[in-house]
Amino acid sequence: MMDDQTLHEQIDLDVDGALSPAVQPTVEAMLARHPELDKERRELIALHRLLESDRIEVSSQFTEQVMADLPAASWESRKIALAVPIAVLAFFGVAASVLLAGAEIGAGLGTALALFDFFETAALASAGLLTASWQGAGLTLAALWAESPVNVVMLVVFVVCLDLLVLSMLRRPVPIPADAANGQD
Repeated sequence: MMDDQTLHEQIDLDVDGALSPAVQPTVEAMLARHPELDKERRELIALHRLLESDRIEVSSQFTEQVMADLPAASWESRKIALAVPIAVLAFFGVAASVLLAGAEIGAGLGTALALFDFFETAALASAGLLTASWQGAGLTLAALWAESPVNVVMLVVFVVCLDLLVLSMLRRPVPIPADAANGQD
């Protein structure tokens, strides 16, 4: 004798057409003895037919259609948004190339060290009354430089990225047209 949970699972499998032929006679006998279970089975079959009849076919282009119908986000509509960071990067790249190309081949590292010393000195000199704090920053920069020049490059790239992030956040947002904000076409 099957318990209720197993019997309901067997009925679900029968409705889905996945009931094994070996168990089929047992389930049929149980349904013949319990008309309420047979009624439940018929209702499940009717529900499956109803669900199958109301199935909506999804086109292969569904995702593309939905994405095309979405209004553009404010940050997507900015065509010039990348122009400023690219221009800043290009400016510093050209400046570095000119400085390094003007030096002798062996003096390229010396030029880079001089530039680093210049920026470190400028940072320390601008501190004013906060000399003690800036000495700590100088020691940190010196320690970073002593470990590897790559650390300094990574620090500079990080600071430039932070600057660009702040600049992008300070820009005024592009107003969204009223029709797009209301969901109208």
